[in-house]
Amino acid sequence: MIAILIAEETPEKYLKKLLSFSNERRFHLKTYSLETVSEIYRKLIEEAIQTSGVPVLKPVANNFTHLSCLNRFMLPFYDTEKKELKRVDFVEYFDLKPDKSDSHFKVHKHMAEYFELIEDVSPQEEESSFRLTKYGERFVENLNYEFVIKRTKKSDIKRIDLSLEQKRILLESLMNGNIRDLKGKVNLLYFLRFVHLTEGVWIPRNRKLDRQKRDFANSFLGTNYTEVTLANWLNFTCTHAEELNLVKRIKTTTEYDRAILTSLGSRVLGFIEMDLHMKRERIQIPLQI
Repeated sequence: MIAILIAEETPEKYLKKLLSFSNERRFHLKTYSLETVSEIYRKLIEEAIQTSGVPVLKPVANNFTHLSCLNRFMLPFYDTEKKELKRVDFVEYFDLKPDKSDSHFKVHKHMAEYFELIEDVSPQEEESSFRLTKYGERFVENLNYEFVIKRTKKSDIKRIDLSLEQKRILLESLMNGNIRDLKGKVNLLYFLRFVHLTEGVWIPRNRKLDRQKRDFANSFLGTNYTEVTLANWLNFTCTHAEELNLVKRIKTTTEYDRAILTSLGSRVLGFIEMDLHMKRERIQIPLQI
């Protein structure tokens, strides 16, 4: 017996052709539900993520294109040689104005917090104060001085390439066991998992992502992002991982590049997964009594 398997959602014009083809050859026509398959697939992805360690927050999309943009936020600490600054100290660097949105400033501040470079020491936004952590102090001390001395207008500086020591500091922060709700780190973890699972064969070269790949990525990430948002997330987070030497992006002539884990990236992913697994077991094992 020969059977042809088709989706229940198959368009009518194709269904008629398939029915005619099957009847002529005495084939059996069997159907399945795409919605049911999608739901089963979503649950399998969730289970796979949960069993890899304690739950972490979902990744988050933002417009933070490069980790080296962190230096734009850290530059005022370098210039003033202070460990604590107020929001007003960043006005020239981000061209902050009362009638202008400060979303770029907030994105930079949040990313510095995600990597534990600063801590907000004031609850009121207009009088916010930011203090360097130990990571932050080391990060500022190792800022690329050669680039800084060549600058002109403060607000023209969008990013400064990470120095080798700054990369090491960000990796220390990434692997310090504090990742669960720090979205900048969470993004990197999910991206490394994504590359490991898919072998990184489709990192979009632009803002286009076909439906099948978009559905898979959203299921894996637990998100519901649009094509453009998801493509940006993949590109930006891939860049973050590249800056830390965790992946190598291979350019192609197709619509998609490829990202492969470096030896360092593989070790970092394994370490974080093991740490999350140990945390989960520390909670779960006593509950078995």
